[in-house]
Amino acid sequence: MGLLSVTLPNSRQVRWRFAEVAKTFGILRHGVDPRKINLQALIGRYRGTVVMEEVLGKLFHERMDVEGAAHVLEAIHAGHINVRHTAAGRLGLSNRARKDLLLPQWDNEAVRERLRLRLMNERAALCCLNCGQVRRFRVARHPEIADIGRCRACGGRMLACAREGMLPMLEGWVKSEDEKDRGRMEKNAQIVANRGMEAVLALMGRGVGEATAQRILRKVRRGDVDRLLEAVHEAEIEYARTRRFWS
Repeated sequence: MGLLSVTLPNSRQVRWRFAEVAKTFGILRHGVDPRKINLQALIGRYRGTVVMEEVLGKLFHERMDVEGAAHVLEAIHAGHINVRHTAAGRLGLSNRARKDLLLPQWDNEAVRERLRLRLMNERAALCCLNCGQVRRFRVARHPEIADIGRCRACGGRMLACAREGMLPMLEGWVKSEDEKDRGRMEKNAQIVANRGMEAVLALMGRGVGEATAQRILRKVRRGDVDRLLEAVHEAEIEYARTRRFWS
């Protein structure tokens, strides 16, 4: 494992595993976003310490069959396994070889269609920041509802949106006196007021909150639904990669 111990600290897998272990050791606070930290610099600082031993140990034993790989190499060396050289395949020549191959790729038509159907069939809730009135609806029906951008009780146009399953939390955030909660809800309602259905679609994404939805909508021009769905897809993949670090 000596060579692996030297080369692996430069890999993405080690960076993310380091963030997990660093929280256990108290190096990083729980809840901190590892994407906003120079993990490579921290890895360099703790190289050769018990922290890195724990990181590499977890990686070797949980994600890698080092012993099995050694047996295969020994069998190749002894001539028990034959190696046949072939031309490099499309996957090996593509950028995907440097990415997580187990994650769904956007160029898969089935992936695109499943995402579109899932988001359109979500049930959403709008909560008025002024009076707290709630409206529930299926996302696909949004364009059919004439007064969807206005509160039916007070006529207010600042409506925060979330998946219907998150309604108790949404109502709590809207009623909260905490400045951060109020700021988040105002940002949420603002993007819903500005982008309507497109904002609702973004907010239906898994792990997509107000800040992420705002970033998505800033880089997607109005009316470009395909690019919007692609951006939501990318955000969901990023959330899937990092969700364990947010607990």
